[in-house]
Amino acid sequence: MKFEFRYISAVLFLGFIIIACMADHEAVMKGDWQVIKMEAQFDEQRVNPAMLAQLLSLEKQTLLRFANDSVVTLISDGNQTTYVVSIQIDGRIFIAAPNDSVSENKHLFGQIHDGIIRRVSNTPIGNVVLYFEKVK
Repeated sequence: MKFEFRYISAVLFLGFIIIACMADHEAVMKGDWQVIKMEAQFDEQRVNPAMLAQLLSLEKQTLLRFANDSVVTLISDGNQTTYVVSIQIDGRIFIAAPNDSVSENKHLFGQIHDGIIRRVSNTPIGNVVLYFEKVK
């Protein structure tokens, strides 16, 4: 009887911890995230300054809207695209199209650390790093 009580208590305690962690994770992600900082490294031989400035201006307007910890809408230049999200324990954020399985067709979107999402976009002409912070 004493053993069963310990076992049941341990299982209930672990269940409570798991539920608390999941609820907190969703609360952290839910809401709008905006670009707070950008870094760019481009091959100046292949990109003129006006084109780079236009690209960075568009990137700075990017908004992430997390409905919860498993759905995000990317809003950029008047377009909205919704993705399924998977957030790993180490903070890596994977996305997939709504009709795809995140486990099969996932793409690394970025990583969250200390309340900041860091996204690296690698292109043939250079790299852009965006830092997102929750605004509401």
